[in-house]
Amino acid sequence: PYPSEQYGTRARFGLSSNIDTSTWSAAVTSPPGEMLALSICSSPKAPIGRYTLNLGQSGSIEFILLFNPWCPGVYCCGPIPVRAIKDGALTFKYDAPFVFAEVNADVVTFMKKKDGSTSKVTSSGLVGQKISTKSVGNDTREDITHLYKYPEGTKPNVPH
Repeated sequence: PYPSEQYGTRARFGLSSNIDTSTWSAAVTSPPGEMLALSICSSPKAPIGRYTLNLGQSGSIEFILLFNPWCPGVYCCGPIPVRAIKDGALTFKYDAPFVFAEVNADVVTFMKKKDGSTSKVTSSGLVGQKISTKSVGNDTREDITHLYKYPEGTKPNVPH
């Protein structure tokens, strides 16, 4: 509840053109327009938990860091088969429903117009796009998104 640079729960960084995997970093990944897509990379020492990314006067974004492979002893989800998450088999015990939702969630934004009315904008392709883990034998990240999620817009052939 009290972010601290000393404990690695508070960091200050600006936008850059490239992601730096050795520290907290963020880069714009969308073309100019009304919506802005950011790619955010956590520090190898960042503990799992809830974070707020402050964007100056533009507002803030809240997100949850579920897993940090460089930070030992953090991963507290139970042993869920990858197939259970990818296919939405939510009858498994442990945190399967939570992890499925975190990987497959939609982002809902309410935009307030000048006339005071609001409109709802739903984006389905923003969450779960860069699921990664530490590579075997070296300290680089390996993209494993395809193991946990079908490509956006496709429907899996899942038995009921």
